[in-house]
Amino acid sequence: RRELESGVVGEVWAGELLDAAAAGMIAVTDPCSEYLWGSDMDGFEIMTTGRYGGVGSLIRKRGDYVIFAQPYKGSPSDVAGVKIGDKILAIDGVDMKGAATEDISSRLKGEPQTNVVVVVERNIDSRIDTLTLRRERISIPSVDYSGLLRDGIGYISHSDFIEGSYDEMRRAVEQLVATSQLRGLVLDYRSN
Repeated sequence: RRELESGVVGEVWAGELLDAAAAGMIAVTDPCSEYLWGSDMDGFEIMTTGRYGGVGSLIRKRGDYVIFAQPYKGSPSDVAGVKIGDKILAIDGVDMKGAATEDISSRLKGEPQTNVVVVVERNIDSRIDTLTLRRERISIPSVDYSGLLRDGIGYISHSDFIEGSYDEMRRAVEQLVATSQLRGLVLDYRSN
């Protein structure tokens, strides 16, 4: 590091240097591994555990705005009265017209037990409401739905393999067995 600091114009940041060295070593020694930068850890945690700090809703782009596409039952979004199709106009006083879905998502996520103020235009009557949502630890379910297709044929929609998937799948199967004479079971892993 001292050699670099004395021979390079500008500042040398030890953390960045170590991150770049680690990423380089992984890239040339193990093609099946990937170095995760600190900024990637939130996404990694969501991908592997299905948990994050946020308001608990899927969002989608519609025109110039992002809308709430599906508030999770019992989540801060649901408790605050967010409905499917409500348009996000502003977050914490910042206008969201033209904002990317990723930007909205990162603004809605944060440390549990912190507040985020969201101004929405209601889908049903175009009323403007200001909502204060208290972020919580959100767990995304891996079993989206379970029920009966027809007499004795169960159906389970499974969306992702994350921490806790086994337990969710087991509970869904046990519930179907307990409530009906199960003759068959459709396991849907591709939403088809």
